[in-house]
Amino acid sequence: MDMQNDISSWISGIPKITKWWFFSFFFVPLTTRLNVLDPYIMILTVKAISNFQVWRLVTGLLWYPVNFRWLMMLYFLYNYSTRLETGYFNGRPADYVFMLLFNAVCMDVSSM
Repeated sequence: MDMQNDISSWISGIPKITKWWFFSFFFVPLTTRLNVLDPYIMILTVKAISNFQVWRLVTGLLWYPVNFRWLMMLYFLYNYSTRLETGYFNGRPADYVFMLLFNAVCMDVSSM
């Protein structure tokens, strides 16, 4: 098999919610690493929220410096999210999205 077919079959085998979460967590940090975006516009601060920069509520959860820890976090995110989505939350995607959103709100509130 060629490399293109292996990668496309791996991507198509990832569950839908895990795929969106994984690739968001993959591309957001890469945009700052490649100097496409400034990392300081992604970090969540109270001052930024008071200036109605609401995208920071999401990007603050997805941004992480690109290094070996980031690669390990990608691995764990893929591994555990796939297990949750195909195991405990199998057939209940709304419950899984609700759990992720609830966790995101809790992290945003606790970070301020």
